[in-house]
Amino acid sequence: MIASDDNELFINMDETETGVSFGKCLIDKYPGPAVETVVDSSRYFVLRFFNNIGQTAYLGIGFENRNESSEFSAAIQNYFKYAYPPFR
Repeated sequence: MIASDDNELFINMDETETGVSFGKCLIDKYPGPAVETVVDSSRYFVLRFFNNIGQTAYLGIGFENRNESSEFSAAIQNYFKYAYPPFR
């Protein structure tokens, strides 16, 4: 789930049945170290997650079609576009 709270954008990884959080991917810029696109595909990404005790894990995600992938990417880009507009 992509969400924002207190001027932070993050992806939460929760267990479906219990709601226990496995980790959080804090996104401070896109593209960046938290969300990286895969070089040879527009449908796959690598996410960097942290858990409550400071452990880091990298998780690869893929989308079945390009529309879903584009929506994921656009959601992140739009957050930074509207939350932090460029100086004029």
